Amino acid sequence: TSAQERERSFTQMIEIALEAIIQ
Repeated sequence: TSAQERERSFTQMIEIALEAIIQ
């Protein structure tokens, strides 16, 4: 489950970064 949490946080970071770039 820890691996899934890492993937989740990693995906969240990417989404936030993409939003910042788009804006």
